Amino acid sequence: MRVLAFAAILLLAGCAQPAAPGPSSSTPGSGLAFEPALRLPGDQLAAEPNVATAAGGKVWVIAVGSVVSQPNYAHGELSLWRSDDSGASYKTLRAPQGQDKNASFCSCDTDVDVGPDGTVYITDFWVTSAPDPTGTGVVPGHNGFVTEASHDGGASWDPGNFVTVARPAANDRQYIVAGRDPGEAYLAFARGGLPLPVGLPVSAPDDGLLLSRTTDSGRTWVPLGTVHPNSAQSGSFIARPRVAPDGTFYYPWVESPNADPWNGTATVVVAASRDHGQTFTPHTVATIPTGVGGLWPMQMDVGPDGTLHAAWMQRTPGGGSTLWYSASRDGAATWSAPRQVGWTNGTALLPWIAAAGPGRAVIAFYGTPAAVSPEQAPADTRWDAWALVVTTNGTTPGEPVRASPFPVKVGTFCPRGADCPQDRELLDYPGIAWRDGWVHVAFAVSAIKAPQPSTEPGDEVRGGHSTNAHLWMARAKLD
Repeated sequence: MRVLAFAAILLLAGCAQPAAPGPSSSTPGSGLAFEPALRLPGDQLAAEPNVATAAGGKVWVIAVGSVVSQPNYAHGELSLWRSDDSGASYKTLRAPQGQDKNASFCSCDTDVDVGPDGTVYITDFWVTSAPDPTGTGVVPGHNGFVTEASHDGGASWDPGNFVTVARPAANDRQYIVAGRDPGEAYLAFARGGLPLPVGLPVSAPDDGLLLSRTTDSGRTWVPLGTVHPNSAQSGSFIARPRVAPDGTFYYPWVESPNADPWNGTATVVVAASRDHGQTFTPHTVATIPTGVGGLWPMQMDVGPDGTLHAAWMQRTPGGGSTLWYSASRDGAATWSAPRQVGWTNGTALLPWIAAAGPGRAVIAFYGTPAAVSPEQAPADTRWDAWALVVTTNGTTPGEPVRASPFPVKVGTFCPRGADCPQDRELLDYPGIAWRDGWVHVAFAVSAIKAPQPSTEPGDEVRGGHSTNAHLWMARAKLD
């Protein structure tokens, strides 16, 4: 069974304690010098951030709300912040109510984007449990995606739209992406093949990477069908789609073998649509010969010059993980030869990438300079949030720079999402954006005591559906 087929990435909450900021970090020649990081306002647990920006110094940061006791299908119980001064300070726009690690209702995945017309879009993935008809326990139950739109920067919101899904289970990681036309946005998500809690009047519901579109700011959504179906041999790790300045819609993913999704040879793919998601042409970017080693292993972005930038992680046999980069200047039809960026012998996990001006991009990731097997890392292993500048014409690997002058986690680290038995409190990736000469890196900081988790009740987190972290932001000038 594909790991992507997990019907929920449940995020069980625990206790929390703040980390202390440290001095700025820079590396000669890197082009980055981070200011001291800011912990975002509020005491709620948060991780797996997404970042959107707009002109005038606007930055929005969103994070999952985790498990809550007061669910609301039409109102995302998530964390949302906004900066009006290019990341120098942030204010809270929304915070989850009633976080409770013993509850059964989860705000599991979130995303944010802003359109050219100024409309801000957010989405939340709601998951709850349902009784097992066999009487042996519980199985993933009804789930779906609430979408909301704001026309005043997030001060107020249109009524939420709980997007109906054809299958009440097995949905996973959704992204909301603003289009170029007023009121246009896309909702992309993955679906896998878990057993259903109840029978359906169809024998084989759609399974793979799906897409819907709105032209009225989310009041209604039109399903556009399956962009890429899963097969008996391989499934798909979804990545966040992007819309180019000319309106071309790009849907990226990684195909990986079902028999060994972490270690088997995988393929990086970007599909392009020039008719608003009606039809797609897939293009192969590269292969990952030794396996991805972690969940959501690849991301891409498209710059204002139309250049596509893709980054992905590749497992190193025997320990470690490296980052790779490729670019396209012809709408994904052809790609530059993949090249290794960052450390040649370290452990870089869960990358995110953002275009940063013509022919340039920045990558954020969690990692450590030592080559280790993350889940067997020594107890004193320091994990940080890092950033790296890449260029389309670069010839050297480049030097990562710490965005977190303090460790975000110490000890073992599991990058396999809901498949993790423990050590997943940072969830599945950091976030990064570039706007008007500023790099913004969003990262989670573990609240579990280092170097070993505490045995105090409520402090230790176990299981792949768990988080115990707070969200921080760091910024660096990059003109």
